[in-house]
Amino acid sequence: MNKNTYIVLTTIFLLLQSCTFLERNNEKKPLAKVGSNFLYEEDLPKEKLGQLSDSTLFVNKYIDEWALKEILMEKARFNLPSLEQEKFDQLIQNYKYELYIKAYKDALLANRLTEYKPKEQEIKSYYEAHKETFRLNENLLKLRFIELSSNLFNTDEIKKAFFSFQTEDQIFLEQRSLEFKNYSLNDSLWVKEIDVLKQFNEKAKRISPNELALQNKLIIEDSLGYLFIKIEDRKKIKEQAPINYVKPTIEQILLNKKKIELEKKIDKEVLEYAIETNEYQKFN
Repeated sequence: MNKNTYIVLTTIFLLLQSCTFLERNNEKKPLAKVGSNFLYEEDLPKEKLGQLSDSTLFVNKYIDEWALKEILMEKARFNLPSLEQEKFDQLIQNYKYELYIKAYKDALLANRLTEYKPKEQEIKSYYEAHKETFRLNENLLKLRFIELSSNLFNTDEIKKAFFSFQTEDQIFLEQRSLEFKNYSLNDSLWVKEIDVLKQFNEKAKRISPNELALQNKLIIEDSLGYLFIKIEDRKKIKEQAPINYVKPTIEQILLNKKKIELEKKIDKEVLEYAIETNEYQKFN
């Protein structure tokens, strides 16, 4: 094949490729153009459009926002110093790496942490070693309560069982619980005093802070009914936080420590494997 024939064939090939490219682009419906950049109909957010009864206003707004972004980007590239542009490009590249690496590591960590749960001894040991960091910044209570409607029969019987709270009393109260407006018989959990006050809305206005702080037995009656409260224990601000109350916090701390430990282990394993397979080589 002589040189002239080769040039002719190459030119024809390029023209055909160009025509094919133009045909493909002509299949798209352009909505707007800024410089050499086009916005096509298929670029619109279809999910958002599907939720609108009248999409015309949204589409026009979207096109204007796209155009403004493209125009400002072109002006920025034209006017900003090249060194500053290089710095931004590097930041973008670094951020891209961080996103990909984080997603990959998170998947590996999630897989390895599936069955991890801090043991009770770990929680207790951490609590004992960091007691001073677990000081209360609010009052806590252990209590049970029952709220009854004013038209309920046998309220005296319920009140007696509630404050006695022997095994047979607890069974009786559970059997009658559907008749209660509101109740909680689990007095082994620590709750915030402020949450107790919020729980009873208008009735809380009739409970003074001194009553919650000093009294263990509260009976409040109004036109709407009765409220019985029995406080089993209390902790005040600045006192040592009970271990059961801070247990979820300690579990999260231990989980985070485990994540850091595993992340370092993963980094080491990845490097060692890359060296072993000659994927990573260091030249002296």
